[in-house]
Amino acid sequence: MKKIIFALLGLFLLSACGTGEDAVDTRESTTVSNDNSVAIIYYSLTGTTAEVANEIQQKTGGTLIEIATAEPYPDEYSDVTDIVSEQIENDALPDLANIETSLADYNTIYLGSPIWYGSISLPIQKFLTDNDLSGKEVYPFYTSGSSGIDSAVEEVELLASRANVHTGLGLSENDMDSMEDNVSDWLTGN
Repeated sequence: MKKIIFALLGLFLLSACGTGEDAVDTRESTTVSNDNSVAIIYYSLTGTTAEVANEIQQKTGGTLIEIATAEPYPDEYSDVTDIVSEQIENDALPDLANIETSLADYNTIYLGSPIWYGSISLPIQKFLTDNDLSGKEVYPFYTSGSSGIDSAVEEVELLASRANVHTGLGLSENDMDSMEDNVSDWLTGN
């Protein structure tokens, strides 16, 4: 597992040197059914992923569920990177605060995560490791300073292998000015 994490760390470092363009998953998209209960489940350290989650909630009417770590990460960015690097090195995912809802109530899940070191955030990795999303329709969305989403898409597909994982939405900080339009286009295309 450590080798995978370090390989992903290397991918992050390489992607940070790229063009800043987000990769797009080109799998055929399907229509989201409005007949099923919808949840928007997300983790956000800086508020950017929360902003996208709130936009999706406004457009879908789904239930907003924020993932939180049992012990919050510090406010200082360099402290966060030190802790996350140590967690990755030690193959340790953070404990999560309890979610006060049953995932059995939801058939469609919009799953939001920031990109950390080219991967989905450790709290979302922990959420996917701890929860069986079998048979659920999962629509991942990601926020990033500059990294693409290819590795994150693969991670969600691996960790939620029994779910039907659909085309993901990746938003870099450059995309946030047109975030509402990007979300609308993605929801319409799915």
